[in-house]
Amino acid sequence: MTAARRFGLRVAPQSTGHAAGALRSLDDTILLRTSRLRDVDIDPAVGTARVGSGAVWGDVAAAAAMHDLAAVAGMAPSVGVVAGGLMWPLDRAADVVHAWHAWIGAVPDTVTSLVRVLRFPPLPDLPEAMRGQRFVAVEAAVHADAEEVAALLAPLRALAPTVDSIRPMPPAELATVHGDPPQPSPAFGESVLLAELSEAAVAGFLDAALAPASGALLSVELRHLGGALATDVPGDALAFAVGVVPVPEAAPEVAAAAKAFARALDPHAAPRAMKNFTERPGEPERIYGSDLARLRTIVAAWDPEQVIAAGHPVLD
Repeated sequence: MTAARRFGLRVAPQSTGHAAGALRSLDDTILLRTSRLRDVDIDPAVGTARVGSGAVWGDVAAAAAMHDLAAVAGMAPSVGVVAGGLMWPLDRAADVVHAWHAWIGAVPDTVTSLVRVLRFPPLPDLPEAMRGQRFVAVEAAVHADAEEVAALLAPLRALAPTVDSIRPMPPAELATVHGDPPQPSPAFGESVLLAELSEAAVAGFLDAALAPASGALLSVELRHLGGALATDVPGDALAFAVGVVPVPEAAPEVAAAAKAFARALDPHAAPRAMKNFTERPGEPERIYGSDLARLRTIVAAWDPEQVIAAGHPVLD
């Protein structure tokens, strides 16, 4: 920071590259890689973690597990003993998506889930059973004993999935359920926070996910935001589309497909946006809501010159 100010530069800290698309121009900016600062110190007595700026959440989950603690992670409850996915051929998409929609209305808050359409590219690194194939899938994490889990999943398993990977697992392993690559991959994504997970919104999601243009996308998903999230997130579900961009020439097609998906769901959108899934510069009012004034006061006090180049800056 001191050196950057001396030379009239800014600093953009990055570890994994996640959400880099939300940054504005990096002209006259030092790109600071923090990926080696991965120390994690857990205080089990008070349940807190001191985390290096280069640590990924898997580092925190693994460190917490050593103390029989669980770190709250994406796609999972704070503690969990059963998780995985169910998969069907893509031609079962309508049946599965509508069944999932009915199912989430009856499950307790101990269940976190999503439904997604997956189109795997024909890459040799993928398992042969997945290579070039298309699926509809339900992923879930459940905090319950085996008997209750079996009862909760029965309506979905009655649809005869071709893949059933749901099994007991420690909280530190939950990050593997979604199947994201362990290393950063070039991609383009768009999201829409849905005001209500209505039948019309689900039908709109299906139409957009199965549209020909969405063939350029790897994953198109609908995440249920009930439970504890219902009190903190001004929306009922999150729709997210993402495509891999292995070479720059692929970017226009993937970006066009993701944007078309988001536009199709605009009629069902909430007035707010989800910061973690807003991968392009967005309006701070939509992203931060009632917290914006407090954040502006903090930034104005600590970094009035905005030397730190952050995604979705709160000051003009």
